Amino acid sequence: MNFTKGLMLTCAATGAILAAVAMTGLSYDLKGVGPTGKEARLTPHIVTLSPIPLILGAPDDVVLVSLSLTVPSAIKRAVVCARANVVQSTATRLIKESVRASSPTGTTIPSDLDRILHAAIAGIVGDKQVERVAVIVTPVGATPPAATCP
Repeated sequence: MNFTKGLMLTCAATGAILAAVAMTGLSYDLKGVGPTGKEARLTPHIVTLSPIPLILGAPDDVVLVSLSLTVPSAIKRAVVCARANVVQSTATRLIKESVRASSPTGTTIPSDLDRILHAAIAGIVGDKQVERVAVIVTPVGATPPAATCP
């Protein structure tokens, strides 16, 4: 009977200690400095391509069009950056074709340009490599976003 009582008291004390440690761990947010492990691989990364000069209508009406690609991980960012030249040249061609096709005078950028570019870029770098494509239009006097691929 004494052995059984001692074992039960030991188990109760161990359970109380584990519960106290668990409550302490849950009450503090010890994430550290930035994501680690699986979160680090899954945080989205932004790849910005070099600006593309685009003439809208008159020769004086020039804008710079930059593409911002959201990729799911650093590994996929490296894949997209490795194919950045092909993506850039394809995007340039598609943007100019879309602007010409959107209006007879070629003065407007179509609203579905990001969808068109996303489909083309997915064909170049792979279907799951790019989550989102954003088209950034900058007037000539303003500073366009810097390219992030080396």
